[in-house]
Amino acid sequence: MGPAAAGPISFQKAFSNEVQVQTARWFLVAAALAAAPALAHAQQAREGAHFGVQANYGNDSKFGVGGRVRYGLQGMFPAAPLSGIASVDVYFPGSGITWVDLNYNVVYNFRIASAPKIGPYAGAGLNFAYATGNGGHSSRLGVNFLGGMDFRGTGTVTPFVELKASVGDAGQLVVTGGVRF
Repeated sequence: MGPAAAGPISFQKAFSNEVQVQTARWFLVAAALAAAPALAHAQQAREGAHFGVQANYGNDSKFGVGGRVRYGLQGMFPAAPLSGIASVDVYFPGSGITWVDLNYNVVYNFRIASAPKIGPYAGAGLNFAYATGNGGHSSRLGVNFLGGMDFRGTGTVTPFVELKASVGDAGQLVVTGGVRF
């Protein structure tokens, strides 16, 4: 994107270095390879895979929608209440820009004996953000720090809320709410 495409969204600046583009591509390949064994272990874990839908609002990317899969990592870490959360979100910040976030996070699930229907969690992970529009594109890598709360009921639907801070070139604060099945 050139100067004419630069708007209120700081992420819209295009890469000027092909090495950064190659790094982003290798990140995607590495993330997919790293997630594959974890997904295989998810079937053996106490917490099976749960898919969900979500709505997001980011202070830079504005409104977005997405999906996620959450699964237990007890197959790899039997003594720790850890879960993996992979998500894809599409944002629509305006001005013909589309912003896509790919996230992979590992969270620690806190157990509150006096409130078994509330499930707080906190963790960290990786973020790959890609924006396109106005004749250009840009991609960025970042680190996520997040915390959230599951509201477990007696059925198969689990509502959740989450606050995530993405740090890096595409850094922003994102509030997410949704349901898992």
